[in-house]
Amino acid sequence: MYLKFRKFIKLNFGDKFLLLIAGMLSLYFGLIVLIFPFKSIVSILGTKAKVLSNELSVSEIQKVKRVEKCISRLSRHFPVKIKCLPKAMAAKYILKRYGLDSTLYIGVSLVKTKSFHAHAWLVCGGIIVSGKEEVDQFKSLVFFS
Repeated sequence: MYLKFRKFIKLNFGDKFLLLIAGMLSLYFGLIVLIFPFKSIVSILGTKAKVLSNELSVSEIQKVKRVEKCISRLSRHFPVKIKCLPKAMAAKYILKRYGLDSTLYIGVSLVKTKSFHAHAWLVCGGIIVSGKEEVDQFKSLVFFS
């Protein structure tokens, strides 16, 4: 735990702030997902069945990569396990604040098992911002922009 704290202290102020914001947003969206039924969350996710494939400038790509790295750090080091949908929602919110449009995908597992497995991931300008670890194992059902 001490090493993680030392790594956090070594981050620049902007990265620390972004990591804290992403953590708080992930917890907030996690509570929303836990409390409310999916039907009422859909309006937060964006416009259904609309995929955005926008070209990004070099500075926009840097912003997307920064958010991607932040969400990845959050996944590894945050004291609370946060599921994929709240992380994707938090990343979408942060990118929207940067003025960047993104598409949030929700899919189901391709592996045939008796249980149902779903996954959410976020894509911005062709870059998978969150949920990329397992994206190959899932088939997209619905997407929001």
